[in-house]
Amino acid sequence: LAVRIGAAWQSVVIVAPSGTGKSTASLALVNSGWQLVSDDVSLLCRQQGQTSVWGLPRQCHVRQGTRRLLPWINDLPLTPTAIEGTCGLPLKSLGQRAWSGPPKPLKCALVICLEPHNDHDHVLKPLDRASALMRVAQENVQPIEGVADRNAQRAFGTLAQLVRQTPVCRLSTGPRLELLADRIFDYLATQNHA
Repeated sequence: LAVRIGAAWQSVVIVAPSGTGKSTASLALVNSGWQLVSDDVSLLCRQQGQTSVWGLPRQCHVRQGTRRLLPWINDLPLTPTAIEGTCGLPLKSLGQRAWSGPPKPLKCALVICLEPHNDHDHVLKPLDRASALMRVAQENVQPIEGVADRNAQRAFGTLAQLVRQTPVCRLSTGPRLELLADRIFDYLATQNHA
């Protein structure tokens, strides 16, 4: 996701196992003025000691539950996918809700480790660096013994740098998705003053 913080666009990365609600949370945020850069795939790059995020512009995968929670999506052109119960939503169909600028690395403002939804309220809590790295790496580094060990080591190192430089929190979304963007901004404000 891309979000304007002050005068600059920055990224917010949401990490979670498949089916946890990453696309739902992302689409709720883009309906509040954020921009979707990618769904499921982002690249991290190290530049001058900073880790930045490149979003790969892929279509968004939308499940039935997301369509129930965010009914405005049903007005957009959805395409069938090979995954049962899932539709594709091309980024261009989102209009201004999708990143329209040229592809470029964005400084990461926040990494969110998404947890299961709850029935009460949005809950954002900081994660210590060790727990954050374990959660982020678990979803994103998959070494294949004897084949991709060095690539996995590089990926782990880049994730470790991201976690060291960026606030990481865990988020359980509540029922009022229209309030999610404000809660995340409030959380970021507390992190910047801590």
